[in-house]
Amino acid sequence: MKMEEANKRASLLIFRNVNEKRGAETLDLHGLHVKEAIDALEDRVARMRMNRKGGKSRRRRQLIVVTGRGVHSEGGRAKIKPAVETYLRQHSIKYDTTSNAGQIKVWL
Repeated sequence: MKMEEANKRASLLIFRNVNEKRGAETLDLHGLHVKEAIDALEDRVARMRMNRKGGKSRRRRQLIVVTGRGVHSEGGRAKIKPAVETYLRQHSIKYDTTSNAGQIKVWL
């Protein structure tokens, strides 16, 4: 249990460090485990939708989700990107993966 808590704290610190310099329109999921990445995505999507509802503009906002290509994952296969795509499909959120192998453009 202590190891899990330590891993979670470390992941949170990495996430904050990577994302603190980015704007609200970019979400970098590097360094996270799949579950942590999906939790962060869920949180950002919810916040962006709430901000959109509260504002005057009804046009969709774009979110760039940086997933990485999976080069450093076990076996060199992406884990976060497929999980993010599954989440987006399950929640009927429009997205595009064609412009960059390590990121996903999301429209909210």
